[in-house]
Amino acid sequence: MNRQVELLFEGWAMKKGMRTWSKFFLSTPQNVAEHTVRVMRIALTLAKSEEWADLEKVLLWALIHDLWEVRWVDTNYVSSQYVERDEKLAVRDALAWTGFENELFPIREEMEARETLEAQIVRDADTLEVEFELKEMIVEWSALAQDFLDQRSKVYPRKLFTESAKKMYTELFEANPASWHFNAKNRVNQWDLHPDS
Repeated sequence: MNRQVELLFEGWAMKKGMRTWSKFFLSTPQNVAEHTVRVMRIALTLAKSEEWADLEKVLLWALIHDLWEVRWVDTNYVSSQYVERDEKLAVRDALAWTGFENELFPIREEMEARETLEAQIVRDADTLEVEFELKEMIVEWSALAQDFLDQRSKVYPRKLFTESAKKMYTELFEANPASWHFNAKNRVNQWDLHPDS
């Protein structure tokens, strides 16, 4: 029973696990536990739309899909280029002596293979959840930020003294604050998410 109790504490540690892509935003994205709850809801919705999906399996998989991140920490699409994670070892160690290892480890392997309908639903839910959060961030922050920028643009260019500051002000509004990570070596332009792969 002791290892089962430890696994429950480890699962609750997900609420302290921040999504590492949060460094790309001014607002704070949700933690791993919040992400997991919405993945479960999206997966359930998708599973109801797919008539042959096993709802129990989908919900279980959605519940545990990121549990192992407590051990290895979530990596964003830039940081993943510089670290190696032994996900199988993290899963094995997390499940060791809990009584769940014979049931959950094969489920994790099946999820990673993404060949079954249930695995595909959970993966899709995981992907869609990020899109939902980004959409919320646009509504929550971008409109307000744009209002502030519009207001400030009527006053602040005239308050700048040096030519270099005026030039930087112009370049600032032509620049994309996210270009540093879009142009850095990342999963999209280097490996598994590259359009040519």
